[in-house]
Amino acid sequence: MIRINNTQYPHFLEQADALRRSGTLCDVIISVKSHTFKAHRLVLACASRRLAQQLSKDDIDSPSCCTLEHFSPHTFQQILDFTYNHTLEVPEEDLCLLLRAAQLLDMQLLADQCRKQLDTLNQRDRGDDRKEDIESENEEENNHALEKDSKKKELAHDNKIQGNYSTEEKVNKTIVAENHSTYVCAENHNNSSCPRQKPRLSPIPTTPDSRHISVITRPVTSCSSVLPACTFPTNKWTPARA
Repeated sequence: MIRINNTQYPHFLEQADALRRSGTLCDVIISVKSHTFKAHRLVLACASRRLAQQLSKDDIDSPSCCTLEHFSPHTFQQILDFTYNHTLEVPEEDLCLLLRAAQLLDMQLLADQCRKQLDTLNQRDRGDDRKEDIESENEEENNHALEKDSKKKELAHDNKIQGNYSTEEKVNKTIVAENHSTYVCAENHNNSSCPRQKPRLSPIPTTPDSRHISVITRPVTSCSSVLPACTFPTNKWTPARA
């Protein structure tokens, strides 16, 4: 057997999408709330089992109409874009609504792709949350370390101030002690250099007996003027023998 590849096959959906946008060969009209969408019955039936079951009930020879609920026109436009194209780009916030619509329409391939993208986003969010938690923990640790370091610096500063006060107080006490010692030495020196005063005696009362008497001696002129005349008996004297 020889295999021949159809290189045009990947472009079939692109050509079908171009026909859909122009409204050419469209045989079904889908109503979603107040919006209508033209499409090809065969393409929709291949993409969605629910649509295949519902569209198969209508007459094949006449255009078919179908009304869909439970999702918005914007979401169904994304359904059509996914059905007629190889890829679909949607905002992250639309994935949940698109997954719900795929489940309602029984589009397994689209639902699987939505779940895969949501899982990736959840893992990224968990990684971001973990990263934020780590950053928050690191920031908290840094703040705690800074606070601890600040307290240490503050305590060291207080101790330094208290030490300065203590040193200053000791210096002041030393200066006072030195001044007091100098004052005492000076006072002792003054007391030792001053002559010791003799105790003052009480004055002796001045009386005629205790006064100092000056003695004046008169010259003796004659005995009679001073003493009475002395008389000696004559018989008392014995002449001396030669």
